[in-house]
Amino acid sequence: MADWSLSILIGKCRKAIDDIASSVDVFVQGVDAELAQALEYAAVQLSMSLPEDWLLPSAVTISEVSSIPSTRPAAGQHYKDDLGRGYIVLPEDYLRLLSLKLSSWPLSLNALTAVDTDEFKRQATPWGWGTPEKPVAIVEKNRFGQDVLMYWTAASKSDSVEKCLYIPRPSLSSSSGADVLQSSLRAEAEMLLVYRACGLFLEGRKEGAVAERMYALSRVVDVKEA
Repeated sequence: MADWSLSILIGKCRKAIDDIASSVDVFVQGVDAELAQALEYAAVQLSMSLPEDWLLPSAVTISEVSSIPSTRPAAGQHYKDDLGRGYIVLPEDYLRLLSLKLSSWPLSLNALTAVDTDEFKRQATPWGWGTPEKPVAIVEKNRFGQDVLMYWTAASKSDSVEKCLYIPRPSLSSSSGADVLQSSLRAEAEMLLVYRACGLFLEGRKEGAVAERMYALSRVVDVKEA
């Protein structure tokens, strides 16, 4: 996670809006709070959609436990049930899985399986489970309300987690007395963030046409740089 100066980001949003939509007053009272919220939501959108090259992933610190916890488990605990399904308790700030690698898997798993697919339905029976070559995983809530990564793979119960990378949810915070946006976006994504936030802000102000121009700029930069 990196700390982005909120005042600098808001200043760049003001300039972008003033350059493209000079009729929109971005210097009235309350605009800073609106832009801050737009920046946070824009960071969430980009953190969910951008390729890994644009992001700074965080690693889940894994601790192996021998059985399913009977009390609220700590983030990073890895355990299996009697059917061989594996579980990893994700951190509270979990937003997106980037990569999971078990010791028996030749390759990493980089995408979750949608629950409305035939592939997910096949996990209902052991002979339809994923394999080390093609594992299957979803994120669900446990009985304590925590996000848990559950995977199916025909592998040994002694399998250990070699890597579990995720993207934390962006958030507004304070650091050394300054307001910041905590985000996993790389510095190269700054203008994508600014344009996306401007689009969200303008859409909220019912400036649909100008908002679409901002979204289009974000998409153009996205295609050009990715």
